[in-house]
Amino acid sequence: MDLYLAEVAPDPHLKPSTFLALITALPESARDSCDRVYRAMSLYLEVHSGLSDEQKMKVCSGLNYEKLSPEAFDHLAQNANFPSISTAQALVSQQRKLKSLLQDANEGESSKQIVLYAKKFSLSDENEKLKAHLQGMQWRVLELEKVCSKMQIQMTKMMKSRMSSHSTAKSVPRLCS
Repeated sequence: MDLYLAEVAPDPHLKPSTFLALITALPESARDSCDRVYRAMSLYLEVHSGLSDEQKMKVCSGLNYEKLSPEAFDHLAQNANFPSISTAQALVSQQRKLKSLLQDANEGESSKQIVLYAKKFSLSDENEKLKAHLQGMQWRVLELEKVCSKMQIQMTKMMKSRMSSHSTAKSVPRLCS
């Protein structure tokens, strides 16, 4: 079934709801790993880059982050096609998984390896990266708002000069709201 997902994911006419229905057609208990589902979902989101964040989140809801391999999780953490919220959910899920492994570990050597792995995926580090990314996006929005405001002022001046010259030319459309 997961191989079929990879085959249909590149179809530009495949709707998000249909893709999600295909993902959830197989019960969670039937999958030991969700790596193939992740790969198909990544391909789908890449091909359907015009989806809204809400639609992307709906598609991502079909992925069980706890059943991702460390390699797939690493790829997800750096995948720009996935919404930030989905990446954060994956981090929380991975953190829970690591804590559970730590509690179950009885051997000293295996505990050391798991602790090293847990440090690698420190949630606070990832949160800091996400915060920095969000601040960058907020700064960019502010810059764009300033540019839009300047354009509106320029357009207003142009409109006033046209009105004062009593020209019969068509008005210039408003570019920013």
